[in-house]
Amino acid sequence: MTTPVDVQNVPDVWGILERAREVLHWHKRDYDVLRDIDAALAQRDRFVLVPREPNSEMINAAMGSMESPSDDPFQIVFRNAYRAMLAAAPKPEGKP
Repeated sequence: MTTPVDVQNVPDVWGILERAREVLHWHKRDYDVLRDIDAALAQRDRFVLVPREPNSEMINAAMGSMESPSDDPFQIVFRNAYRAMLAAAPKPEGKP
């Protein structure tokens, strides 16, 4: 069994990347790294940081989402389950 996730102490990865970008840009250094950081930041609306192991709320959300018509392809059922798990994942206070 895994330990509970302390979502309040998960680092703000996007914020760290933004600060790193500012520092590198200010010092006019390592443009390859700046380009990589910009590419990562451009994807921020597509990715979230979630626990490695789903908690019980996430598992329950996934199970509840699988109550779809039996003629749905597995990929659609799995996608719905994954979205339900992400929606149920613990979030830091003040984060959507």
